[in-house]
Amino acid sequence: MINDRLPKVKTKKEFVDCLSDMMNPSKNDENAGRLRLLKSYIIESDHDVPEGSFKTEKFSFNIVNTDVENLKIMQISDGHNHLEMFLEMQNNRFLVLHTNTLSDLAANVIKELVDSQHHNFDHMWFHSMFLRQIPEKEGNAFRGIGIKYSNEYLVNECADTEDLGVSASGSLATRLLDIVENDDVIKHRSACNKIVITRGNTTSLESFVQDEISNNGYFSVRKGKSIQDHLRLIDIVKEDYVSTIKTIEDIRIGLVDINGKTLVEGRPFDFKFPNEIKDLNSFLTTLFNCEKPFKLWGLKSQIAKDYFRVAAVDLHTGSPMDFEVASDIMRVYLSKESCGSTILRLLTNLQAYFDSGITCKQIPYCVSK
Repeated sequence: MINDRLPKVKTKKEFVDCLSDMMNPSKNDENAGRLRLLKSYIIESDHDVPEGSFKTEKFSFNIVNTDVENLKIMQISDGHNHLEMFLEMQNNRFLVLHTNTLSDLAANVIKELVDSQHHNFDHMWFHSMFLRQIPEKEGNAFRGIGIKYSNEYLVNECADTEDLGVSASGSLATRLLDIVENDDVIKHRSACNKIVITRGNTTSLESFVQDEISNNGYFSVRKGKSIQDHLRLIDIVKEDYVSTIKTIEDIRIGLVDINGKTLVEGRPFDFKFPNEIKDLNSFLTTLFNCEKPFKLWGLKSQIAKDYFRVAAVDLHTGSPMDFEVASDIMRVYLSKESCGSTILRLLTNLQAYFDSGITCKQIPYCVSK
């Protein structure tokens, strides 16, 4: 049984000091080690965060205030394990959770929040190119990469499945990228699912941090003790993601009144497939089957040979979407009421399960390598 309680914090400094302590688990903890190091998660809330108590299928949650502005404590229980996470709410749509509870338990809590049908939480969706540009930000240094690919969802039933999973750090990571970018086959099966970043002065353990950032918004401290660098890294990535979402939502399709005339504004998102889809009908049947990871439902109609239109619904928010799909391009029309993360979820998962070279020119950083 896990029973993790957070100390009562009354100031921002006490909160930061508490996070710093989480980066240095007690030697007396039988579970001490990397599993107990600080973990931070960014999740999206499409509606206001429930106040007080609420439940999902497996967990009960209770959100309580602290004396620190925009900081709450999320109390969580499954009847056997009891834990608490700090909940930062500087941005009410993009929330940050901090914990040093065991990795598997923390991951189960986040998964339960996101998968629940009763609440509108979602992961971050860091597509492959978004992750790859994080080391280029000021103060960041590239230290490692993870690649994960599988065509299990979108493969024809008669075809062989293909899987690729590899992690590399240090100079091996740089060599791995060289191999990926110069191999005509591997570069289409090499979606980046995590990146390792170092910030600070690595000559002193106290003055740097090394974080592993996953494509679902999960920041895991690997080593180092600089809590300020950990928090700054989260802010840098979150600010970039929020800007990306704004760019997407600014070009959604909708009606606007200009000088008494009702006009349509916005434009579609153009997904470019570097390799043509061989079985378009099968591809669309799987893409719009209501299931994870895409969470899309749709009715397709064939307009011409290798050209379909699909009237679809994003099952995460219930918002309508329209698609035009050919063998080498997919055009997505996002309605004004739709969430921008729908586009990023689609791109991230198409790269991970179909072709990691897929791009969308309307999305920042989404260019061919």
